[in-house]
Amino acid sequence: MKILKPILISAAVILFTATPAFAKLPSLSPGATKPTLIQSISNIFTNKCDTLKNKIDKRVNMFGNNEEAHAAVFTKLEDRLSQNITKWEEMGYDVAKLKTDLKTLSDEVDKFVTDYKAFIVALKATKDIACGTGTEFSDAMKTARAALKLVRKDAADIRTFYLTIVRPDIIKLKQQTPVVKED
Repeated sequence: MKILKPILISAAVILFTATPAFAKLPSLSPGATKPTLIQSISNIFTNKCDTLKNKIDKRVNMFGNNEEAHAAVFTKLEDRLSQNITKWEEMGYDVAKLKTDLKTLSDEVDKFVTDYKAFIVALKATKDIACGTGTEFSDAMKTARAALKLVRKDAADIRTFYLTIVRPDIIKLKQQTPVVKED
């Protein structure tokens, strides 16, 4: 009796929790016709396609907004550095190293923007073939994910470049004694 009681309780719990799940399935009784079953499966597939397309649309919009924000942050960083270089040069500091750093930073920001646009294009391509047959969708998603990884790497490279190269050069610049130009 001690062994039978837990088994009966487990069976009752499984039966009551699984019953609602079975109620959602299309009728699989012997009297069900194949077109009804095929149509219900088709409806499920169509609903999943619509849901997937909506999710991809949301992602495209989210990443589109993030693109503008990221580009604005990196462009602002570039502009501030350029303004400071001009100011420091007028004060008489040697800013040759910072000018080369600014050029490199500008190239990295351009690469980031280009890669981000390529990622958005790849993500939009997944929306077009979301309900396609075969492995087209999974291949497109892999391409989009690879593009996103590249974008994230570009952003990390910009941060790392600024913190490890530009920032120490600015600190070295502040330790210099400015050369006063006589007119």
